[in-house]
Amino acid sequence: MPIVSISEAARLTKRNRKTIYHYLSTGQLSRSNDGKGVDTSELIRVFGEISKEKSNTGQPEKQHDKKEKQQQVTLYTGQNIEVLLAKIDHLNAMIETNNEAHKREIELCENDIKYKEEEIKYHKERVASLDRKLENTMMLLSYDRGQPTGLVETIRPWWKFWR
Repeated sequence: MPIVSISEAARLTKRNRKTIYHYLSTGQLSRSNDGKGVDTSELIRVFGEISKEKSNTGQPEKQHDKKEKQQQVTLYTGQNIEVLLAKIDHLNAMIETNNEAHKREIELCENDIKYKEEEIKYHKERVASLDRKLENTMMLLSYDRGQPTGLVETIRPWWKFWR
């Protein structure tokens, strides 16, 4: 099969030259034996079907490409508009479903937050109660019987009423 330059290979495969160079550098595409181009059979092996047109002038091909693209656009919009509308409707339905699921998820998270806040409030109250009990216990443990603190009245015999 004929050997073509990198630029011609890019045109035949309808790829960018950088893509061809990338394929060459990674080993996915092999150069010809002389190293100056790429064999068309190698292009077919890697990219599948290639364009059969060979043009030496760039201008007529560009004009032809513009006309071809315009025809493809009109064909695409004319024939497939119903398919596209159906896809849009399907995507809108999926978005609505996801929105509803997210709303439910948000409600569940808000309920979890409320429950956790109530738990935190309960535990704070419990800690405060335990702190008070600990403080009372520490006062009772540090009580010295020789010096009355006012918490407990000292018992005096009835005849020592003057003191």
